[in-house]
Amino acid sequence: MVKSSFSLNKTKFHPMSYNPENALIIQSDRTILLEVHSPRAEEAREAVRLPPGTS
Repeated sequence: MVKSSFSLNKTKFHPMSYNPENALIIQSDRTILLEVHSPRAEEAREAVRLPPGTS
């Protein structure tokens, strides 16, 4: 049996992991939840913002 792990920023990634510092949560129905009280909320909002004129 071969075990593999995926690393992101030198931390172990688990598909159901939770990091309270992250502001975005991708839900099972593929909608995005933005935790507005997170210190990274504004950065996350800008990361997913669509350019003006697109929908």
